Amino acid sequence: MHLKPVKITLTLPGSKSLTQRALICASLAQGQSIITAPNYGDDLQYLIKALQQLGVRIQKKSNQLIINGVAGKFCVPTKPIYVGDSGANYRFLAELVPVGTKLTGSAQLQKRLLKTAPTSQTISGKLLAGTLTKIPDKLVSKGYVAMTQAVIRDFSGRGRKYIIEPDASAATYWLTYNWITGAKITFSNWPVKSYQPDFQYAKALQQLTNGQTAFDFNTMPDSVMSLAVAAIFTKKIITIKNISQLTYKESNRLQALHYNLTKINIKNTITKNSITIYGTGGKFKHSKIKTFNDHRLAMSFGVLGLPVDKPNCVNKSYPNFWQDYKKIQEANVVLTGMRGVGKTTLGKQLAKQWGMKFVDLDQLIERKAKLPIAEIVARYGWKKFRALEHQVCKQITKLQNTVIATGGGTLMYTRNYQLLKHNYIILLTAPLTTLAKRIKQDNNIRPALSKNNTALSELKAIWDKRKETYYKIADLISPFPLNRGKGARGIEV
Repeated sequence: MHLKPVKITLTLPGSKSLTQRALICASLAQGQSIITAPNYGDDLQYLIKALQQLGVRIQKKSNQLIINGVAGKFCVPTKPIYVGDSGANYRFLAELVPVGTKLTGSAQLQKRLLKTAPTSQTISGKLLAGTLTKIPDKLVSKGYVAMTQAVIRDFSGRGRKYIIEPDASAATYWLTYNWITGAKITFSNWPVKSYQPDFQYAKALQQLTNGQTAFDFNTMPDSVMSLAVAAIFTKKIITIKNISQLTYKESNRLQALHYNLTKINIKNTITKNSITIYGTGGKFKHSKIKTFNDHRLAMSFGVLGLPVDKPNCVNKSYPNFWQDYKKIQEANVVLTGMRGVGKTTLGKQLAKQWGMKFVDLDQLIERKAKLPIAEIVARYGWKKFRALEHQVCKQITKLQNTVIATGGGTLMYTRNYQLLKHNYIILLTAPLTTLAKRIKQDNNIRPALSKNNTALSELKAIWDKRKETYYKIADLISPFPLNRGKGARGIEV
């Protein structure tokens, strides 16, 4: 299975972890707080209801939470507090609620609570309650404890305005997709720096690119699934260690990873504290993923285009995940390059490979004019042809999930480039001598070049005039045919 490269900008949800901590700090604070860009996933909906039961007045708006703090004095709720499937909600509140308060959660959470709790969430709960003065020396997921400490410092017991960072864990799925395909998925709300441990995930991918095979993910366990998926696309044996805390998450993620990797024919082994993946260069079996109702498993494997058994479990942290994935599915790819380079031939192959439609700009122009291009130019001149070309460029901006082969000069015109620049643009190149031979057989479609003895020099003059623009606008530059290892990992014919 092959994944196409795309160029789109997504807006990430607010950080779930930061929203949980900020919401609790604002609730305990004296005075009013306004939290902007909160995460409105299922975990936070349950936490809001829980805090309201504890006497906190919380007003929800589309992109803000307005919280009137209780100055550290929660009231005793009249009914048990239900926290859903969130271990963090439960463990934070367990340290904060008044005596006599009953906390409950989903059946899956109840099973998890029978096991030893992850130290970081318990420690964070004690920090939020102000009952801990010294952090234990031995601690897993230290980054999340540091995040808790930072948010406590930010509030310092007083109400304030607080902006939630975008969720770095959510970004890992799209960064993995970029790494696999050579795509350019960017984020409209990406911070320069962050409290979140998963903000460092991009560095891990760079290390993977540089040949590193052993990774310590003690500080960012939520990214383990994303790196495991990326490891499939290597041809090396990749080990991720110090991740025993995964056994206490929404699922036993070590077992769940092992199960699903095995299901898609990826050899892997696990211990109590690690997973080792044997990369296949991207070859895997197309099979439905068993999520174990775990949002991170659904999203990590979902970027591969694999179906999942419980797609709605992503609502826990990223309700718009599948809508954002649909934007990737609908994105177009544009091929550019000199005449005769193979844009139509390759375009048809890539469209078939990626499950996309295909259009050839020249053919659309001929259909619109009801004349071959050579005859359009002969009768009306190049100016008329370029006007028709621009009209067709306007029309194709409405296309979705389409490989678009453009004419050699199409994107040399700013007005055309402005229409198509939001698509992923691949520049194909080939030796000019090869192009000259191909063009001999193409003169019934395009106007002929000069006689054979000057055709090569004419092509060179055109190339010299265009190459700077070609290279400037291209998202990927590759010879024809495209080969794995040259450009995007997902492009192979």
